[in-house]
Amino acid sequence: MIRVNEMVRSNGPPMKVAAVHEDGTVECLQIDSNGVPRIHFVHVDQLRPMWQSLQPHSLWPPTNNFDESELAKEEAAAKAAKRAGAKTCRKAKRSMKVRRKVAK
Repeated sequence: MIRVNEMVRSNGPPMKVAAVHEDGTVECLQIDSNGVPRIHFVHVDQLRPMWQSLQPHSLWPPTNNFDESELAKEEAAAKAAKRAGAKTCRKAKRSMKVRRKVAK
């Protein structure tokens, strides 16, 4: 809902709502870079309130609906892979120690 005296944005710089007409057009006041006030007539569907236009927007869908069982499976698989890697590393260290002792 756009109200009078509210700061809004269209595709350009911020404007202040001067009047809301019944046919769906909004009369907006904009001060340009030279300090000259300009009046724009914009359809209400093309305007967004300033507070809403300054919020961050994302093209990604919300990520708050995770599948817990899927996450648990992935974590278990990562742990198993880490354990297997550590076991291989321990075996390699042992065999290297054995080789050194045999070589002496």
